[in-house]
Amino acid sequence: MLTREIFGTAHGEPVELITLSNRRGMKVVLLTYGASIRSICVPDRDGRLGDVALAPATWQDYLDKPQYFGP
Repeated sequence: MLTREIFGTAHGEPVELITLSNRRGMKVVLLTYGASIRSICVPDRDGRLGDVALAPATWQDYLDKPQYFGP
């Protein structure tokens, strides 16, 4: 499944979140801003989803800290 939504704007252009998901619960969220990864959620062996990607907390953090690699 694929969904799209507006996340913010950069240089006057809209930035979208594109979410790809499957029936097993895996989900990947990408930004159209440099094809940045927002999250990668995968189920563990008990089926609980966990986000394994490091990403800024807010849209402003993407703009202020483009070199972000974790907390």
